[in-house]
Amino acid sequence: MCTSENPLVLVHQNVRRIIRLISKIEELQELFRSDKIYPHTLCFSEYHTTRNDVHSVGVEKYVLASSFSQTVFQKGGVCIYIYIYIYIHNDLCFNHLDFSNYCKEKILEICAVQTETTDKLL
Repeated sequence: MCTSENPLVLVHQNVRRIIRLISKIEELQELFRSDKIYPHTLCFSEYHTTRNDVHSVGVEKYVLASSFSQTVFQKGGVCIYIYIYIYIHNDLCFNHLDFSNYCKEKILEICAVQTETTDKLL
């Protein structure tokens, strides 16, 4: 069990279609607002699109940090969002890691970020 006063919080959701991604984001944001918490990182998988439509999906208070979308097949896709407050205030820095050479549609779809944090995360 984590006993740190400043844990790094990551949420992952398999959304199974970009339409569901939008509704899941709305559900998650309502949950975050009601609990007054905002995870540092949101990861979504299986948003099912052949184009990189994830760039057009805004997540309130988050910035898109990394993503991979299929180009030939439908379905699949992964993305990572970083909480904008800690990004702007330099409590969390991230770099996009390019693993596209390792991605194989329908076999391995990955995206990644490298993060560095201060000791004062929210």
